[in-house]
Formats: sequence, structure tokens, C-alpha cells
Amino acid sequence: METRRLILAWLILMALLASTVTLALLPIGPLKPWAAFMIALAKAGIIYWIFMEVRSENSLVRLAIGTSLVWVVLLAFVPFIPLL
Repeated sequence: METRRLILAWLILMALLASTVTLALLPIGPLKPWAAFMIALAKAGIIYWIFMEVRSENSLVRLAIGTSLVWVVLLAFVPFIPLL
């Protein structure tokens, strides 16, 4: 794996970590969990794409990873669906 790519991924992850810490200290009210979730999704995407080498996998593996991520997002939003 290319060292330059790993260093760039690490720097992006550190920037996202800094934004998470900054977000925790800001009084933005009900938007805080949503913003934290989006930052966490970005971190997970970088880890999947770079460190788990998903970019070099075939399309079936990418499809399996994509559907699992869709299920995780759906399960995360289930508590926010109003009960009928």
C-alpha cells in the first residue's frame, strides 16, 4: 500500500477527530447527534475504502459492503420513526 495514501488518510481521520471533539463542545442543540453521526460515517468510509482495501475488491464484495452499510444506517434511524 502506498505510504502517501496512508498518511493522507491518517491526516483526514485526525481532522475528523478534531471536528468530533469540537462538535462535542459546541452548544448546537438537537443537531449535535446528526452531525456526529455524519462525521462517524465519513470516518467509517475512509477506513473501509483505504485500510480494508475495498477499492481493490470485486463488485460482489462492494455490493455486500454497501448493503451492510445501508442496513446499519436503517437500524440507526429506526428509533426515530414514530410509532403508529
